[in-house]
Amino acid sequence: MSDHSMTERCVPVQLTMSRLSVPSRTPLPEGLDAELREAGVFWDAVRVPGDSGERVLAVLDDDCGAVIRDACNRTVYFMVRPGAADAWRFPVEARVRVLGTGCYVVVPPPHCDRWAAVFWARPVVNGRVLTRSRRLHAVIQNVVAGASAR
Repeated sequence: MSDHSMTERCVPVQLTMSRLSVPSRTPLPEGLDAELREAGVFWDAVRVPGDSGERVLAVLDDDCGAVIRDACNRTVYFMVRPGAADAWRFPVEARVRVLGTGCYVVVPPPHCDRWAAVFWARPVVNGRVLTRSRRLHAVIQNVVAGASAR
């Protein structure tokens, strides 16, 4: 199978509420489709929208784990250790949100790095999914402060 045909199949699946009750045994999908994963199990997700998300990604560069990009909503998701971001607070207008226990994230399969609505902006490399939470928090704070100063 060519690389292009494989990535064409990296599209979010239609999920029913019954799928939500089935706990996942792996942090990432193992098939060809994106899947819904519960946050707070293997990781928490930090959702950073729009230009702020892109700036955070650019500042962190290679100093981050895998990052999911939702192209339709112009949002990126960084994964951190469960509970690591529970106390984080940002201004409401920043629209940064920590997704932990009780929240769900559409996660693409590891090979899906383009051609889909939800794909890896930074792929999983050597099994690294998590971003260091202290560094991520500091970068988000700086980006949010810079955006509010404009």
